[in-house]
Amino acid sequence: MLAVASRLSLAWAPLASLVHERRASPSRGTARVHMALGWKTTPSGLRYAEVSVGEGAQPMPGTLVKVHYTGEIEGTGEVYMASRGERSLTNDQPFVFRVGSSAVIRGLDEGVSTMRVGGRRRLSIPPALAYGEQGYLSGIAVRVPPNARLLIECELVGFSDGREWTRDLFRTENAGPWAVLLITFAFLGAAAAPEGTLPKQVTDLLPLVLGDKFSR
Repeated sequence: MLAVASRLSLAWAPLASLVHERRASPSRGTARVHMALGWKTTPSGLRYAEVSVGEGAQPMPGTLVKVHYTGEIEGTGEVYMASRGERSLTNDQPFVFRVGSSAVIRGLDEGVSTMRVGGRRRLSIPPALAYGEQGYLSGIAVRVPPNARLLIECELVGFSDGREWTRDLFRTENAGPWAVLLITFAFLGAAAAPEGTLPKQVTDLLPLVLGDKFSR
């Protein structure tokens, strides 16, 4: 019996090794995936890794962007803010902000500004591009400590340069005929203003709103 047991033990050893090897392979594969993400560092110190690139154009400064995101305190993994789930401040709707307007921390603004629609990106944000030495108390009462590095995963859902917003506004089912008429008269008044006195965002919209009634 001892001889049989010994032979079985010798026969099982390579099989056990193979089973162990197969069980171990997924973690090695996961490590390869993380390595394949390829973290990059910008001159400002922001680190980012593409999860998926997305497609189309990138948002320009002044563009309104819609993003879904989850923000964590790097090192602890505690979620301090999110656009979806139980810690959402936007009722699971995308968060909207204007690129380059200082409406969000610099690291998120910079990270989103070079994304494409549908893309997902991980951002590792140093304190200088986040909440710095002051820290932050989030809207869900989570304290971001001073000099904390943040890890944000974000998805660029879409963006608008103002022209898309104007097209939506001028649909009568959205604004109503009287509102459209009032806005048109307002833009007619703006068109009569001396050249160079209006913000560029307004002058860019004049031809779109007034059509063939607009001329310089």
